[in-house]
Amino acid sequence: MFPMKSEILGGVVLACMFLLPFQLVTCYEAKWDHFLFAQAWPPGICADAAKEKHVCHIGTQVKTWTIHGLWPQLGADKGPTSCNSSWHFDFSRIASLTQQLKAYWPNLYNDTIPDSFWEHEWDKHGTCCTDLDSTAGERNYFTTGLNLNKKYDVSQMLADSGVKPSETALYSYGDFVNAVKKAIGYEPVIQCTTRKQKNGSEYHLIDQVQICLNKDFTPRSCPDGTIYPSGYFHTKESSTTSNFVKGEINDLTGRRSSHHHYHGSQSCPDKFNYPPIHQV
Repeated sequence: MFPMKSEILGGVVLACMFLLPFQLVTCYEAKWDHFLFAQAWPPGICADAAKEKHVCHIGTQVKTWTIHGLWPQLGADKGPTSCNSSWHFDFSRIASLTQQLKAYWPNLYNDTIPDSFWEHEWDKHGTCCTDLDSTAGERNYFTTGLNLNKKYDVSQMLADSGVKPSETALYSYGDFVNAVKKAIGYEPVIQCTTRKQKNGSEYHLIDQVQICLNKDFTPRSCPDGTIYPSGYFHTKESSTTSNFVKGEINDLTGRRSSHHHYHGSQSCPDKFNYPPIHQV
């Protein structure tokens, strides 16, 4: 016999109280059906930082693709955000993960408070998926994200298809999409960014790769027409340039969260760069 909704909600609240025995927390039952897992390329992050007048720092511990976020989504609609203002971020709960977070989920904006990026991701997205045991509570949410970064290693997916960081090589949208699709069976969402060269020209480079996951963290297709946190929506109309376009509908501006980078993210041109990581 299936439990009634009130029983389910009661179980969720009790789970929260168990996770936080010294803090009374009322959970919010957000409506969502899948995750968007976004991984970023550090040189792209730094390109966006310059546009936002931030100072970017890539430490020696950062050697590969890093996590931007694990975001609950609802079909082709923009997913829920900021679901529980009573569940405040507490760094002490993830302090033991600090070294892993600095390497794989880092805040590369050196002029901001180090844990402000993690606080933002938890407040805005983590509080909306507390109904899953694997993402209930800060520690579970960030641990799951770190594990997913290893399981869905974009760097390895690309390398297996011959797409490797280079100072000179140019790649296409298809190179990235096909490499990821070969590994997980589904198309990712690819975003690029630009940085100004000394001669005034624009240098186009990969910014991030996003994949859609079921609630059990298995890969799935991204719903056509999906509105993403970036303000772009997924479309399969074009298979040669980019599978997302700027979301001018629903008053979206094409911007990410105010805290962290990607305000400059855009569709990828026919050819773009995948530069190596240099510590800056």
